[in-house]
Amino acid sequence: MKASVFKSAPLLCLLLVLLQTTYVSANYIPTRPIPIPEEAYLKKSKEFDIALFAPMLLSNEIQVPQYEKLEIGIDLPTSVNQSVKRFIHHVHQGIKINPFDSAQIDVYATFTHPASGISHRVNGFYYEEFRRITSHPKKEKWYWKEDTTSYIFRLRFAQGQLGDWVVQTYYKLGEEAVVTGPGFKFTMIESDNPGFVRRGNDGNENDKYLRFDNGETFIPIGETVAYDDWAELKPSSYNYFKKTIDELADNGANMVRLWMNVGGFLIERERLGVYGREYSRFHKKEINRQHYAWELDKVMDYCRKRKMYVMMAWIGAESDKAEDWGIPPHGWEYNPYRVELGLDIHFDFFNSDSARYYVKRRYRYIMARWGYDCYIPFYELIGEPSKIGEEHKGGVQVIEDWLSEMSDYVHVEDYHYHLTITDFANSTAGSNWRKNYWMNTSLDIAGVNDYGTLANTNFVNRWKKANAWRSGRIKYMPYINVEFGAGINNGIDDATDIELHNALWASLFSGASGPAVPYWWEPIHEAGFQTAFKPVEVFCRDLQLHKGQFQQQKWGDGLSYDGVVTYSLVSESNDTIFGWTHNTDYYWANMKFTNKGIAQKMKNCEEGYKNGNDGHIEYPYCDQSKFPTNDEKPKQQKNLKLKVLNLDAFSKYKVEWYDTQGNGGHLKEFDTVVKTGFGIFGSADLKLKMPVYPNANKYQDFAYKIYKID
Repeated sequence: MKASVFKSAPLLCLLLVLLQTTYVSANYIPTRPIPIPEEAYLKKSKEFDIALFAPMLLSNEIQVPQYEKLEIGIDLPTSVNQSVKRFIHHVHQGIKINPFDSAQIDVYATFTHPASGISHRVNGFYYEEFRRITSHPKKEKWYWKEDTTSYIFRLRFAQGQLGDWVVQTYYKLGEEAVVTGPGFKFTMIESDNPGFVRRGNDGNENDKYLRFDNGETFIPIGETVAYDDWAELKPSSYNYFKKTIDELADNGANMVRLWMNVGGFLIERERLGVYGREYSRFHKKEINRQHYAWELDKVMDYCRKRKMYVMMAWIGAESDKAEDWGIPPHGWEYNPYRVELGLDIHFDFFNSDSARYYVKRRYRYIMARWGYDCYIPFYELIGEPSKIGEEHKGGVQVIEDWLSEMSDYVHVEDYHYHLTITDFANSTAGSNWRKNYWMNTSLDIAGVNDYGTLANTNFVNRWKKANAWRSGRIKYMPYINVEFGAGINNGIDDATDIELHNALWASLFSGASGPAVPYWWEPIHEAGFQTAFKPVEVFCRDLQLHKGQFQQQKWGDGLSYDGVVTYSLVSESNDTIFGWTHNTDYYWANMKFTNKGIAQKMKNCEEGYKNGNDGHIEYPYCDQSKFPTNDEKPKQQKNLKLKVLNLDAFSKYKVEWYDTQGNGGHLKEFDTVVKTGFGIFGSADLKLKMPVYPNANKYQDFAYKIYKID
């Protein structure tokens, strides 16, 4: 139905809004087009029609809150729509147009803010609408049903500039002339949304930390949730992602890392440059990648509702070797870049001009569909490219060139300038890559995946490795530990909350942009250990780390210094210190016999071996003889002392202690004032005594905030 039929009927517009609300609540039945109000039109067109899909209209004026979504549906001429549908449905006769190839059809609009002169070109994208049919009691029988829409192209836009905006729509077929469509106006109004996440440009320590458009610090706290089912996305997967996101948000996390991989939200797999219906050689059936895109829309909408920011990983395992991932749909054998381009080995993916062309096409579609969203701070261009580059002569340079080219492309096409990132495998995070890779690419954030099974990995090495990255160009570059875990597999020791707990707190004060991001989300949620995020979030609420030029500092090492290790962030003026200290007796190897999660994992290992089915249990952690041990049992200690180094001599400091467990929070009963003594060149150490808080603090660790008061 054409929206123009209702253009002079404001009451019907309001009725459609109410109906839309009903549809949304009833199992995500699709939203319906809202006619553009007559008063909003600046130019009408007989060439094609447009309609609103967001926001809802409550008057004849289109008002869009800052950074919220404005979505426009485009209904092109019937002949064009039919040509697109012939391509989508593999109709052999008649003219066909690939809607995913902008050289064949380019739908776009300009958004102009007359008062400031700001103008953006916003690309459109092909869209299919669905419903989840979930009436069957078995979720394996659920399916997607296509819902009819004549608006098969969409435009999405968000911005923060207040005032009037002017929109003009266009489309172009191949080499034909540009066709001008309708134009309209809308007003951007104030909201409490903090805006997009930015990196600093101060040229000092402040740049290590991220900030919103409104000037507040953004500290990402969260985890990876890569998939529901390893092999494919399913209609029931939304419930899994929603449940996991709820468990994170309810416990203080504000970020989730989502993968566009085979089991996640991958939009290109069966055929290059086609993000729709194609036959899957592995699944032996037709796969519609628009299902995946539509589900990602819904997950992103829910993330926005829960104020959960998303690190979106664009390319992952599908560019890797099959044997690295075990299950064929993730491997090189079924990769369309190998099948269609005749690439011999996965390294050729980075050397091929044709491959780069198709990668940019995929990126363009992703940015057109989801690039409006300020809840996506990071574009992770590809996962662990160093893992591939290190295997080939000249591989470092090839990967650097590829990353620079792709990051530059994204920065040109993306009018919001989302931050670009990739992540190293920890095996390649050495000095060669550190000195070349980050310095010679246009990436915005340095990322590392760091796994390990040493007993002190997550409270000594976590801080140590982050601190080691501070050299050359990356001295002030934002840094995120994108993945961590006790081993490269879903290891037994991931079932301990102390391993997660120590890693989060040690990395928070390492000079990284936020605490490390755990990869093995499944055992964390199975055991309920996502509660570890809550006290971190409570402590971070009022921190403005991008102001004050904070430098990371450590006192203590391993089991020395009376069993205490302390990590601090100290402002340049020495008047503000944030940090964490803990009894080093408490780490995962010591906790293995008293922790229920680790005991259950051990039981699973034993049963797996008895049944002759090791499955995902091929790692050595299931062999008790190889399991790391420490003879000393963890115990609470009295009179634990610590230091914060090189503060102002003969000065008073107020010390506030914070609980790192449970719900966290300020332990006001332990507040104290401590004075530094004499120091060489006016610099002295602040000596503290750790509180004794045995009833609630089972791991004997505390966070602190220290402020100079004279």
